Amino acid sequence: YFADGPAEHVPVMFKMGSKAIDIPAGQPDYVVTDRFVLPVAVDLLSLYPHAHYLGRQMQVDAVLPDGTRRSLLDIKSWSFRWQQDYRYVTPIALPAGTTIEMRFTYDNSVGNANNPRRQPERVICGPESTDEMANLGVQVLPRTAADRRALLEATGRHDAHANVAGAEMLLRHNPFSPETRTFLAASYVEVGRIDEAIPHLEVALGLDPRSANAHNEMGGARLRQGRVADALTSFQRAAALAPDDDRLQFNVGMVLMRADRSAEAARAFERALALNPGYADAHGELGVLRFASGRLPDAVRHLERAVALNPDSARLHSDLGGALAASGRFDEAAIHLRRALELDPSHEAARVNLTRVEQRRGR
Repeated sequence: YFADGPAEHVPVMFKMGSKAIDIPAGQPDYVVTDRFVLPVAVDLLSLYPHAHYLGRQMQVDAVLPDGTRRSLLDIKSWSFRWQQDYRYVTPIALPAGTTIEMRFTYDNSVGNANNPRRQPERVICGPESTDEMANLGVQVLPRTAADRRALLEATGRHDAHANVAGAEMLLRHNPFSPETRTFLAASYVEVGRIDEAIPHLEVALGLDPRSANAHNEMGGARLRQGRVADALTSFQRAAALAPDDDRLQFNVGMVLMRADRSAEAARAFERALALNPGYADAHGELGVLRFASGRLPDAVRHLERAVALNPDSARLHSDLGGALAASGRFDEAAIHLRRALELDPSHEAARVNLTRVEQRRGR
């Protein structure tokens, strides 16, 4: 314990780099670059670079909005044994619009004494030490909860595009892998390229018809296309193949809600919670259904549990605030509705409900 009270601000660790590493045999100067534009102002706390035996040099710079370039990290002779966090004595203030740029260089030649292969071979991205990685962990401190949310959304989009590039590289090396096809399809769905995802899922299911993951991803793709009935069939097939997977039960519940089959959706969420009592989103969705059916005590109970498990969700705080207000617990409702707006100032339902609650409290 380093303080008497809870933390007022929570750091964010996000990752830059490449998942599409493909180093030809013998190449002494393979370069990986990545760049990320900060959507909000932050204080940079630390950097954590990571590569394997072929890593040679690492450079990280910040380009400020006025064009000023500042060196953040410069390792001229990388060693695989240097797996450590580089933490700044004084955090570095970076304004919104700052571009963080990384450049890692790799040596896959016989001249690299750390090369684990006597005769160099093509090396791609992967988890084994004889594969390669190009990761840069960036730990920053946003100024507000809303800034933290905006940063997480931006880094999520950045990572989604990295997944696409990595999956496309993997498929070039192994076109008959159903797992790789499914990963590529899921990555396409995540960036909105739905029509490109479907054919890969069809191939994956042709290679492995009993893949619960492929059926699940097919359900997600079909749902994004608005094909609710087809999506439900895929999700139910996935859940039948992996009945102990709480995530799949939850997905069935979500598409049943979309189909206005509330009673069946509630049962699916209950199955998910039986498998994983700490599933915040399942508590949240079940709370919403209980609220809609007039079962306010159950709604509040599930939504309170959801907020306890995921205190940074504006949606959950808003839903709980609405349920508390409907129960006549206006002071508690106002607390959660205000918290929802702190996390997401654009949350219109929370704003409307807070206005109504404050009017009721003022009577």
